[in-house]
Parts: sequence; C-alpha cells; structure tokens
Amino acid sequence: ELMRAASESPHRDLILSTFTRAYMQEMTSTGSTKNIMSIVQLEERRIAVLASMERFRDSGEAISNLAQCLLQANFRTEATKVFNRARDLGAEHGFFSVECQACLGLGKIAMA
Repeated sequence: ELMRAASESPHRDLILSTFTRAYMQEMTSTGSTKNIMSIVQLEERRIAVLASMERFRDSGEAISNLAQCLLQANFRTEATKVFNRARDLGAEHGFFSVECQACLGLGKIAMA
C-alpha cells in the first residue's frame, strides 16, 4: 500500500530514496544482508523514476550507490554488472564523475 502511494507521488524519488537509505543504514550498522533484495528493488525503482525524469546524472549516481551496496554485501558479480551499467550511462551522457565513480568501484573489485 505504501509503495503504491509512493509510486503515484510527485515526490516519489525522495520517498524511494528515504526507504533505500534506511535499509542501507541498517545493513551498514548491523552487518546483516537480510534486506539486500529490498534495497535492490527500491533502488532499481528509483533509478527508473530518475531516468524517466531524464535526470541521468542522478540515475548514474544511484546506480553506483546500488553497486557499492552490493559490493558491501559481498555480491561481487552483481556489483560488477551494476558498476558497468553506471560506467556506460556516464560515458553515454558525458558525466565523467559518474564514469569515474563506477571505474573506482570496478578497480576495488579487481584489486580484492
């Protein structure tokens, strides 16, 4: 019910972001990855909202944040795929900072 209301709100980006940050903060503070699928679903929904609003820089940063979260939860293969998505989006739209953030994440994975 709450997610349906959030999807219809003009502030859906902020609502989804708030829920995602809460789950991420809980994961960071407890070390538990039990809500990782909730984080992925919420953040993917937020990424789609940002893309539909043509906020590609924000979308790229959200994709990189999702990849960081996956990496923190030790899902390296999935994190690599998501970092590559962010890098491609940054390159496609000319957002060097997004591309660099993704490359940094890929480097962390390669060095581990």
